[in-house]
Amino acid sequence: MRHTFLLEEGRWKAAGRYFDETGRATEAEGETRIIHSDAVWINEGVMRLLKDPVVEAANRYEIAPIAGDADFTTWTSANVALGTLRGQFVLVRDAILSSYESSKAGYRGVETLLRQSGDRYIARGALFKSNVKISSWAMTLTRQT
Repeated sequence: MRHTFLLEEGRWKAAGRYFDETGRATEAEGETRIIHSDAVWINEGVMRLLKDPVVEAANRYEIAPIAGDADFTTWTSANVALGTLRGQFVLVRDAILSSYESSKAGYRGVETLLRQSGDRYIARGALFKSNVKISSWAMTLTRQT
């Protein structure tokens, strides 16, 4: 099963829910764009929490291209609130798994992207500080033509 998210250039829409530290849900939407060059893959995205007022968070991952037959790679991202994030992506059958840590003490997170089809992924993730959940999310990504 070939992954289309991350391994191919493209634009994706996201829709779902964001959960705060108490588990309170907020509708969320966003989009992301994957760009490939020989030296680096870029994942630029934005997520909006649909509350009053709308809260928007942008992120830009710089990803080392997956080489040859490898099934994993590393990435970094500068985040205003969390500092520099450093993480890994690993491909495991129909899933793309990611774990990361921040340069600011205590922040770490996980995310799973589960392939439903070539045009659809289910994303689940969580962010922690030390042993406390900061947030989690449940989103659906749909490739745009």
